[in-house]
Amino acid sequence: MKVLIDIAIIVLSITNILLIIILLIRKALMILSERRYREYEKRMLDEIEYSMMNDPPQLFLSKYLDRRKRSFIYRLLLTLASEKGADYHIIFDKAGFTREKIKKLKRKQDLQIIKEISIIRSPMAYDHLFELLDSPSSEVTYRAAYALANIELDSTQQKEVIETLIHTNIVMDRVIEIIEIINPPAEDYFNLLKQQRNARGKIILLHFLKNKIKNKDTTYRYLQKKIRIETKKIIDQVMPFVYDEDVVSNAAILVLAETREMEALETILEKYRISSSDNIKITIAKSLHHFLPQKVIPYLRKMIDQDTWWVKFHAFESLLKLGNEGYNEILSISMNAENPVQADLAYQMISGAHTFRMVKRPDAPDEENLT
Repeated sequence: MKVLIDIAIIVLSITNILLIIILLIRKALMILSERRYREYEKRMLDEIEYSMMNDPPQLFLSKYLDRRKRSFIYRLLLTLASEKGADYHIIFDKAGFTREKIKKLKRKQDLQIIKEISIIRSPMAYDHLFELLDSPSSEVTYRAAYALANIELDSTQQKEVIETLIHTNIVMDRVIEIIEIINPPAEDYFNLLKQQRNARGKIILLHFLKNKIKNKDTTYRYLQKKIRIETKKIIDQVMPFVYDEDVVSNAAILVLAETREMEALETILEKYRISSSDNIKITIAKSLHHFLPQKVIPYLRKMIDQDTWWVKFHAFESLLKLGNEGYNEILSISMNAENPVQADLAYQMISGAHTFRMVKRPDAPDEENLT
């Protein structure tokens, strides 16, 4: 009996060892197979890319559009278009891939299909994607809008998409991001801005302009002249919105500040003189660091002397961003200010305590009036 048990144990052990060996061999074969497949896929991608660049679409399709490999070729084309960020929609259209995806999308609002259509970039998808902008799902609306932005749209289509986007349930930052991809011509955009009747539309379009002119410094003279002309047009279009309701006015002030032009500064300072709104004054205080120190320091000093604590705080921050001139002004206030609030805010800036609370100097009084 004992012998039989020993034999059974030995057989089980050998069986387990064999199973482990089989599993290891199978795993190794799977790894080898996957590696070979990836190598094949890489070769095919290189081959397809070369053919796409050098062969007419019809010749390319005759080479690669085998029914047995249709889904494989589609996936490779999609990978290639995504990695290169290129517009290969003619190939997708002629192969019938675009039409197939649109049909599937009509049956079901699938986010993955919308994503693939955004990579394909075919104008054939415009009408159906535009309809999806009315979807109750904000994610479907956003994905459709993003796909539309990646299509080469004519000026009428650009206007339609932007006007519709403004009234969708997509958050403003994402709408601005999509408009930046569309990048409409300046004149068309200005006309659209003039037509806006609600604050959301105005704010979105103003923020787009701010991003458009941001960081446009250049050492090339011919580009400097072009930028100045474009900037002058933007200033002319944006100025009236400075006198709109506060939320719109704030957005317009930020656009003008990005231009760093004297004409823009004069409008901003005029708004400061006539406004009684702390929100407007805070926005102005935040924006003045964009301009020449000698032009804005007197106004920042006035804000520090006369306005509420939050306006003072942002005026100090603007001084700090003005470099040596602003720092020296803060140092002067710290040493000479009779008002303890001003002196302590100056101390806070100089000591690097950039927080939204008061930081007292060692010799500051125990109780202070923050306004």
